[in-house]
Amino acid sequence: MADTGKRGKKAKKGLIPPISRRMFITSASAAAAGAALVGAGLLYNRARMRKKKLIRPKETELKVGFIGTGSQGRNLILAAVNIPGVRFTAITDIWPYHAGYAANILKEYGMPVATYADYQDMIAKEKLDAVIIATPDWVHAQQAIDCMKAGLHVYCEKEMASSL
Repeated sequence: MADTGKRGKKAKKGLIPPISRRMFITSASAAAAGAALVGAGLLYNRARMRKKKLIRPKETELKVGFIGTGSQGRNLILAAVNIPGVRFTAITDIWPYHAGYAANILKEYGMPVATYADYQDMIAKEKLDAVIIATPDWVHAQQAIDCMKAGLHVYCEKEMASSL
């Protein structure tokens, strides 16, 4: 025989029983309090790391430029934006929408950037330490060569060229 709840309805086996409003509010409040404590702990830990010089101050951070801010480029930005000691200062993309979208993401992380339509303008005008290249494969090689000739460190996914 199936169990009956408070309202006299039969509960089905294997399903989660209905939750009352009071139980929902209690659980949601506890989750919100836990999230607030975790967030405060992360902020405290970041400040403590900066104080202990485990995070570089702004004047010694690596200034990184970004070439190609399409979908793969944005994934790389989101993966690299929290790396201690790295500061994005310039981005370039031939599509204004992509560049603007990536610039807004970086602005949310406290990294306002200069945007360029041509990567060679970015290399010439910005004082960068390194670049990340996230453009289609067929243009990687020339972009990487130009950046290395300018004395920049280069991170480039996949092969740099499809032929030798």
